[in-house]
Amino acid sequence: NTGNVVTVTRIVNVVATPVVDSIAPVITLQGSSTITLTEGDSYNEPGFSAHDNIDGNISVIISGSVNTNVPGTYILTYTATDAAGNSSTQNRTITVQKKNNGTKGEDSSKGGGMGILLLPLALIGLRRRINKEKKG
Repeated sequence: NTGNVVTVTRIVNVVATPVVDSIAPVITLQGSSTITLTEGDSYNEPGFSAHDNIDGNISVIISGSVNTNVPGTYILTYTATDAAGNSSTQNRTITVQKKNNGTKGEDSSKGGGMGILLLPLALIGLRRRINKEKKG
């Protein structure tokens, strides 16, 4: 042992393994995914959000439209895409029902508007009575 000291320098490069993002974001719709409105009502969006496992909260694009003045079924599509290009969608179906134009306070789906049917029946009965009187 002669007292010699040997110094060795080593350079260690640490390379991070790139994270492969293959998981699509999750879109959450607030409220129901199906909404029923009456013709002429206004549509108020209940809300939505999107979260990605890598990017966190991300934006959502909504496509489609709702015309509450025209009865029918409308589909709104919510799409979120993360920085890696993974994409997900959710749909919300909005049904616009025809407005009830019956007598105020009557619901035609529950038997309202029977006066329209009763009037012809009353006329038939009146006609029979008149015919009997003519024969008699």
